[in-house]
Amino acid sequence: MEKYLQPDDRFITCIFGEPVQIKAFNWSGYHFDADRSSDMEFVFIRAGIPGKKAGCS
Repeated sequence: MEKYLQPDDRFITCIFGEPVQIKAFNWSGYHFDADRSSDMEFVFIRAGIPGKKAGCS
């Protein structure tokens, strides 16, 4: 996965005791997305950057 990252991409690795615990992860605007996830892959998305207004760079 890491070899496909672009210079501005961030890759986060988290270790949890039980796989189900990771679904509760909610930090810096990231949250579990059940619609995009499967039993083998959990997807986390960030709708926006906390403290930053939409449309700003």
